[in-house]
Amino acid sequence: MVKESGQNDFSISEYKLMRQLSWGILGTGAIAQAFANGLCQSESGKLVAVGSRAQATADAFGKKHGVEICHGTYEALLADEQVHAVYISTPHPFHPEWAIKAAEAGKHVLCEKPLCLNQWQAQAVFEAARKHGVYLSEAFMYRFHPQTHKLVELIREKAIGEVRMIRSAFGFDVKNGYNPEGRLFSNELGGGGILDVGCYAVSGARLVAGAAVGKPYENPIKVAGAGKVGETGVDEWAAAVLEFESGIIARVECATRVQLDNIIEVFGTEGRLHVPNPWVADRKIATDGKIIVVKDGDSAAIEIPTSSTSFAMEADAVAQAIADGKREADTPGMTWQDTLGNLAVLDEWRKQVGVVYVHEEPRPCPVNLANRRVRTRAKDKSIGMRYGSIQGLDKPV
Repeated sequence: MVKESGQNDFSISEYKLMRQLSWGILGTGAIAQAFANGLCQSESGKLVAVGSRAQATADAFGKKHGVEICHGTYEALLADEQVHAVYISTPHPFHPEWAIKAAEAGKHVLCEKPLCLNQWQAQAVFEAARKHGVYLSEAFMYRFHPQTHKLVELIREKAIGEVRMIRSAFGFDVKNGYNPEGRLFSNELGGGGILDVGCYAVSGARLVAGAAVGKPYENPIKVAGAGKVGETGVDEWAAAVLEFESGIIARVECATRVQLDNIIEVFGTEGRLHVPNPWVADRKIATDGKIIVVKDGDSAAIEIPTSSTSFAMEADAVAQAIADGKREADTPGMTWQDTLGNLAVLDEWRKQVGVVYVHEEPRPCPVNLANRRVRTRAKDKSIGMRYGSIQGLDKPV
């Protein structure tokens, strides 16, 4: 099995799958299609149902991917007893509600990144998973590709000496596809590069910084961010410098309107590592990995073959963790604390850039993250919140 820390044995072949896992996909967008394709290549997963906000889109998805059970509501999917695990693929702002409701329904949860808009929402989601005893993790599929395992191994073996600097980038330019009301640019839909792809760049940098000091990940002690906020109130390109306690400095970059080179580079005292395709994000076919080691003026490419997509490997890793009775991902997957650390960096980066989402603003009525009205001062004192008084305040607390 994958080791939590201090070791470099991350071979995907050691996932000894115990049983088949029956999946339901909540949402029918592009990333849902990618996960459905991945389940077809996985050793453990079977897609048994799909849920959408409309019956027509559920039926269209089911026809394309050979799914017989197609639900016209998310609630119906969560009530389906044939579904044991749910992949949540809605836009970011709706992740907390459906992750919490899935946990309440007793379903294991793999939620597309970012898990939530911010760290405090993620804390509530993890509490729901803990309370209801289900598995829950954030879906960073690149973490399960053998290329990532090899990168961690090289760093821990000090293939380039002591790590000093990191560059981690993920960005693209939508060009003629710009749509201010679309998911990538709408404030209401959680748009912007920092959450959409900057989360990868930060995750990769924190993974490398952790591997350099023998940990599963490392959180920075300082974040200095900048970015361009567009007319819709979300960031269109941004960068940040992360400073770690070890002295390692990382530069992270993201964009939705700039074509970046999408790489991880690690600079050490004896050379550097270049990963030309760190996110291995092809949604249909297996993508082999490659890490270029530059040392003493020479360069050598390490080829890392694979037979399935990162999404398939991710699905198998989740199935193994559930079979082992675990409630969160194994390293190098995103454990709960890893996710919270990643979101803390994204929160600070957005704060410095000036991006605030409408979903983070105070609501006019007491509604919680599960989109339910909060019960306040109930007449029956056995239910609802308990109130008391504090000297100096004229309202119950």
